[in-house]
Amino acid sequence: MVRFIDEMRARRERSRAEAGARREKAAIDRSRAEWQARYDDAVARLDLAMLVAEGDPSDIDEDIPILLKKGELPVLVVRPVGLIEMGREGGTYQGGSHGVSIRVAKGVSYRVGAHKGTFVPGPEVIKVVDEGTVVVTTQRVVFQGAGKTREWLFAKLIGIDHSTGSSSSMLHVSNR
Repeated sequence: MVRFIDEMRARRERSRAEAGARREKAAIDRSRAEWQARYDDAVARLDLAMLVAEGDPSDIDEDIPILLKKGELPVLVVRPVGLIEMGREGGTYQGGSHGVSIRVAKGVSYRVGAHKGTFVPGPEVIKVVDEGTVVVTTQRVVFQGAGKTREWLFAKLIGIDHSTGSSSSMLHVSNR
């Protein structure tokens, strides 16, 4: 009986050790995958930097729809793209009135009362405000559309939010 209990304990210990080893291997695999993603991102950024450092405007086959500044090189031209900005939907007026109407004559009334209410603005939404072309250069990103033109200087860049699922990028700059 003692031998049976000892064997059960040994099996339980082996099972716990194997489960711990599986958890540790999974953690190592996750860590390796995160490191590989950071490495791939760094390599892509380095390749882009090398391309910009060695490139010239003739590397881009497309017509560049903007005037380049002195020393500026085009990196990427993308067509068609949408310009998205934050906007508000229409609001509503909420309120009411109360008072008394006094009939002065047939068809003529005099109303005494008050009206109170407030304007409730609509929710903020992201809207596509124009469609056009984006040019990424060594100094800035320029959107040129039918009705709107925007420029984001890299010197004013605060951050970039890129969503791969919706293939959209939001540029945050300090002057806007």
